[in-house]
Formats: sequence, C-alpha cells, structure tokens
Amino acid sequence: MPRRRDTKQRPIDYVASGDWPHAVLEPSLAAAYAQELARNLRQVTEGMTLREAAHLAGLDPMTIRALLNGYTWADTVSVAKLELGFDQLLWPGDDSRRALLRAQTHSS
Repeated sequence: MPRRRDTKQRPIDYVASGDWPHAVLEPSLAAAYAQELARNLRQVTEGMTLREAAHLAGLDPMTIRALLNGYTWADTVSVAKLELGFDQLLWPGDDSRRALLRAQTHSS
C-alpha cells in the first residue's frame, strides 16, 4: 500500500479537543472527511451490533469499529460496500465537502 505523506497515522490523531467523531479537529481535509464518514456510519448503524453492521456491508466487524472510532482511513472498496450494504450515501456529500473545503482553505 502506498504511504501517505504529511498525513498522521489515524484520523483520530487530528483531534484537537472533544471526542471523536464530534471533536474539533486540527486542520486536515482528509480527517474531516473521515470524521463525517464516521458520523454518517454511526447514524445508520445505530441500534445494531458490529457483527450485524458488518454482515450487511460484507466487511469484518473490526473494520466497522475502526472506521467508527477513527482508527483507520477508509478505502474506496469499504465505502462502496458500506453504502451498498446500508443503501445510504455515507461519504460526505457535495455540500458537506464544499463546506469542509472552505473551512480548511480559510484555516490555513
């Protein structure tokens, strides 16, 4: 797997204050996307066990846990499986991405 430059090990490593996934983050568009994905995933899996959520998405329960807790960066295959399994768009939508991009641009 290619190494990321100028990216911390995990999305949660960008937390400046508060608790993931509702924390205030250090400036990082990638971490902001991961946080939004975690929020969306948390919403659609509410009331489910990790095993139930993983079964629906065709993923390992620890992958779901890692994404929810900001312990790993999402890959496109996992996002696609999650969206198909839950029949929901989980990646930040256009409006969210525009707002996150504006916030990052103005904080730099």
